[in-house]
Amino acid sequence: MMGQRHWTQGQMDALWQDHGETIEAMCLAAHLNIGRMPLPSRRNPLRPRQREMLEWIADGKTMQDVAVLTGLSVATVEKHLRGARDALDVDTTAQAIARAALMGHLFVVAADETA
Repeated sequence: MMGQRHWTQGQMDALWQDHGETIEAMCLAAHLNIGRMPLPSRRNPLRPRQREMLEWIADGKTMQDVAVLTGLSVATVEKHLRGARDALDVDTTAQAIARAALMGHLFVVAADETA
């Protein structure tokens, strides 16, 4: 926390004594809201199938499980995961899941799915 240039430590302590709880609450609210904001990206967002594959893997499913659940071949599942890794500019599927989650792209409920 910073005060005006000419303030003494005593003045800063008095400010904190009077308004410290409010300042902490505002900082926590800002932190929580900023943490939920998607990171800006110059790359195209994930395609729906890429997002779906990452969500299944993030949920603990293997590629074979995902293939059975989606009716796709394992090769097609891997193709979608590779596309997601490329779109997110990462090397591994675990990194793709972490980056997509950080960007707020995983487990997003579309407006038409809430009805």
